[in-house]
Amino acid sequence: MGGVITPGLALHTGRMSAGKLAVVDNGVVLFLVLISAFVFGTDLIIKDYLPSGVGSLLESAFRWLPAFGLIILSLLFGAPLGIFNAPLIGVFFLLLLQAVLRSENEARSFIELLRETPVYLMALVLVTGRLSERAFWIAVLAGGIGLCLLSLGAALLNPSVAYTGYEWGANVRRLEGVAPQAVSLGFVASLCFLIAINETLLKTPEHPVSASVFLIFAILAFWCLVQSQSRGPTLSLFVAFLILFSLNVPRIWSKSTVLLTVVLLFIFPLIVGLTYAILRLTPLDTLLSFAMSFGDDRMMTLAQRALIWDAGKQDIVAHPLFGQSYRLDFHIDHFLADEDGIYPSYHAAFLGLWRDAGVFAALCALAIVVTGYWKSVVQALTRSDAAYAPLRAGIMAYILVAGSLDSSLSGGVLLTCAFGAYVFSLRGERS
Repeated sequence: MGGVITPGLALHTGRMSAGKLAVVDNGVVLFLVLISAFVFGTDLIIKDYLPSGVGSLLESAFRWLPAFGLIILSLLFGAPLGIFNAPLIGVFFLLLLQAVLRSENEARSFIELLRETPVYLMALVLVTGRLSERAFWIAVLAGGIGLCLLSLGAALLNPSVAYTGYEWGANVRRLEGVAPQAVSLGFVASLCFLIAINETLLKTPEHPVSASVFLIFAILAFWCLVQSQSRGPTLSLFVAFLILFSLNVPRIWSKSTVLLTVVLLFIFPLIVGLTYAILRLTPLDTLLSFAMSFGDDRMMTLAQRALIWDAGKQDIVAHPLFGQSYRLDFHIDHFLADEDGIYPSYHAAFLGLWRDAGVFAALCALAIVVTGYWKSVVQALTRSDAAYAPLRAGIMAYILVAGSLDSSLSGGVLLTCAFGAYVFSLRGERS
């Protein structure tokens, strides 16, 4: 298995010959990606299943020890030099850092950023390294499937903890498993489904046995999504699956259409953008009245989001350019807040970034997602050797839709996939 040798590593080692350079083997990089996807991406909560002292200690170790290891290794192997090949990632990170430095609670805000720093640094390592795209996605899939299996196991062994108390009806409860929230499990399961289905489509013609294994993974992930009852991830997955399948059909049939190109490159992003704008610009009273017209359950879901968006917009008006502070809870005076009047989630990723780090950070994140999406669609339609371009396009489409409904970029798995897809779209790697 080939090693990843970066320009940064060569600079750090000075006179050492290339043959004696300490390298991070692809297998080690895969392991680091898997650890990141599994631990940071899911905010693994094990304290619920162990005695309080032991559980909290192990949870802290699971979160912070891999984080520091990933940061040190990424810096050692020249991650900052990747900024020259992917400047948007570097700019985005600096925009978040300025929000931390301007925070009233700088220490806590810095800790929140520290938890996600490995994702940015690993993305820059991918830019300068030689890790194959397939290996990257398989590592993410392995971490996600691990979470799904543990969650289903927890549901069998300890259902009172694995299922949340939120009910849609009599005896209908949402699976949370070992994820912090049911929607977190839904996000991870959706991504696993996309990756597994893509592998199934690629391998069916020549490797039916491998395709069957990946199909089983897809079914497992879909079952976790259904059990989590997460409507935002489900809607986002439906859109992403349509794009993934439509881009694989021309590949299978060896032809593409102008209509498909126009729909994917222009009409779909326009529809998402208009929907996002309408939801954000509609007055609060109008949204609440509309939500109440659909009945209790649907009213609660949309009404809660409307109240959160309204509170976020008020903060944005106060600090539109550089944001309030990075990833800190914001106060709202509505019925859905907890006892302290604090609500930690925006249910809108780009709105949350704008509120936290300012308009430039939100636009930078949007540029990363849209650029990766457009490049991937073009590569999928014009190059027969870009086997993972449809998957990249589907994942970026997923994030565009999910980012309008939930705080999707706050999850390490989605953040890892977003930056990984962007990096590989820049590399234009051949399969």
